[in-house]
Amino acid sequence: MDRVHSIGPSLAKGVEARDAGDEFCRGSLEALRTFGLTAMLVPTSVGGGGASHTQTGDALRALAAYDPSAALTLSMHQHLVAAQVFTHRHQAGPSALLQRVANERVLLASTGARDWLDSNGTAVPVDGGYRVTARKAFASGAPAADLALTSARRGEREVIHFSVPLDSDGVSVEGDWIAHGMRSTGSHTLVFDDVFVASSSVSLTRRQGEFHPVWSVVLTAALPLICSVYVGIADHTAECARRW
Repeated sequence: MDRVHSIGPSLAKGVEARDAGDEFCRGSLEALRTFGLTAMLVPTSVGGGGASHTQTGDALRALAAYDPSAALTLSMHQHLVAAQVFTHRHQAGPSALLQRVANERVLLASTGARDWLDSNGTAVPVDGGYRVTARKAFASGAPAADLALTSARRGEREVIHFSVPLDSDGVSVEGDWIAHGMRSTGSHTLVFDDVFVASSSVSLTRRQGEFHPVWSVVLTAALPLICSVYVGIADHTAECARRW
């Protein structure tokens, strides 16, 4: 919280102009990386800040008063981290992805909301992995993200979940996020054009269209963090109304 309030005023500068011009909040996200807030939820044993889920929600709520777009974009990253933390705590061995978030300040992008149970796109098996072709919308923070956690259909009834670096050959960001709400979050469409995904990057295989227990983890981790931002926006709106 001290870090949020120490950098918050600098993040707030230019928020109205960015909102009016639908300009991505890149500078704010870079500042959050620099101050270690992108890794606040990563356990200290892996090199992160060791914040609890509740503390992370409180920080996002407070951050929303300064730069709501940056707070919302960060919550999308943090909900992916939270799911990884759950997995890390329930399996043996360190998490390579959490180590990257802590040590390399890697920023994660998700496409899960639109994909949901069915997913989209195709994953064609090849030697050593898959060739993936898909359009994934919407991916908050896409212009600044380093790694996408997404999925694609394999065959008729299976879906694979995997990670893919956004600087991979065939990956592009389509600048199509021009929206009334969630402006400045850079929630553009990610385009995968025959992108190679190694078998080692696949974290889950499930039946298409059927509920899998992984969603119980993801939804429980995600929604409190995302909603914390909207509560913070409401807090600040009420404060402004009273002041006016």
